[in-house]
Amino acid sequence: MKCSRCQHENASEARYCNACGVSLNLTCPSCGQGNAPGSVFCNQCGHALSASDAAASAQRFVSPESYTPKHLAEKILTSKAALEGERKQVTVLFATHPDRFDAETGEAHYRKALALAEPRGMRPLVAHCHLGLGKLSRRIGKPEQAREHLTTATAMYREMDMRFWLEQAEAELRQ
Repeated sequence: MKCSRCQHENASEARYCNACGVSLNLTCPSCGQGNAPGSVFCNQCGHALSASDAAASAQRFVSPESYTPKHLAEKILTSKAALEGERKQVTVLFATHPDRFDAETGEAHYRKALALAEPRGMRPLVAHCHLGLGKLSRRIGKPEQAREHLTTATAMYREMDMRFWLEQAEAELRQ
């Protein structure tokens, strides 16, 4: 009996592959019934159990651990914290979106992003946070605070020669 996963040739009476350990029982694509290795038709519903159907079924439900290289799996798991940061960035964007405005949440996330970005020297992100806080402050009626953040963002964009964002910050300051 040939394993549908690793193509290893197993003894005809084997229930599991000797090479990779996957079950050699054929699962019926029609009713999901498990069938003995070598079955041609499902013993529950009579549906044809072709080798290609069995292989496709096995491939569809294979665990990610079976095909993800170990070094890549480790990298994914260690970068989980980075994904949390991405999620927070998206939350900041939604919290300040015109249709879903939540000033308190938006400000909290911008301040948290600032606290993470400043000690790491992530100057473009720091400038973006100041721009966002400036827009947010202006929108909730705090013009002094808005001007302070927008002035900081403008100065940082100018120092980094980020012309597109400099124009955006200057336009916000003029409003």
